[in-house]
Amino acid sequence: MKEILAVILSLLVCSCDKPTGQQEQNVDVQQTAPQQKEKDATDSQREQEGKTAKQQEQQPPKKAELPKAKITVANKEIEVEIAATRFSRAKGYMFREEIPDGTGMIFVFNTSGYRQFIMDNCLVDIDIVFIDGDGYIVSAAEMKKPSPGMASEYYDSKFRCRYALELPAGSIESLKLRKNMRIIIPDEIKYILTEDD
Repeated sequence: MKEILAVILSLLVCSCDKPTGQQEQNVDVQQTAPQQKEKDATDSQREQEGKTAKQQEQQPPKKAELPKAKITVANKEIEVEIAATRFSRAKGYMFREEIPDGTGMIFVFNTSGYRQFIMDNCLVDIDIVFIDGDGYIVSAAEMKKPSPGMASEYYDSKFRCRYALELPAGSIESLKLRKNMRIIIPDEIKYILTEDD
């Protein structure tokens, strides 16, 4: 019996070596260490995701690539982007800071009709040539970028057309484009699938 009392007494003495708060504190530290590591990892992951999101915001949006083809205009080969969907026709050259020489954009419609273009959000002047279903120019215009605070002007085809070709400013004059001149439009453009007008 004395031996049992001695063991119990030694256990009580050992447990009294440290104040109760310290024992509980040690237990809490041991129990929360894995939780703290997990929290630190989660915080680090969130911070990394935040940095990635900020980097993506700072980069300009990637330009969606339109299909391209070559057409012949006044014996000069021009590489054109093909705008055959409602979205690509509506966007056109919006927000572009330049149109390199020797390039353009052709707007393809599924039927011939009267067309109207506007220069909203266009940053450079653009020449436009309206073309009928057989490839002949029906009209042309030199479109000007809008002045700050001013409304954009509308540019009408004046005649029925199936295509509209936008070129760098000055192209109408430099290529001597005029009504009834033929533009050679390849089959890959003529027969491209288009969305309704």
